[in-house]
Amino acid sequence: EKGLLEFFSRVPKLTYLAVSYCDGFTDKVLQLLMERGTLNGCRALDLSNTVNLNV
Repeated sequence: EKGLLEFFSRVPKLTYLAVSYCDGFTDKVLQLLMERGTLNGCRALDLSNTVNLNV
């Protein structure tokens, strides 16, 4: 989670995000992406089997 938070805090925009089976992708990481607008305009999002995501 910590590494993803640091990485995504530096990424301005994403067109595609695939984090299936990523244990580090949590509600906190998704919240960061939503608050920063990083996913605005995202065309595809794969969150399948992301077990630590509760949203």
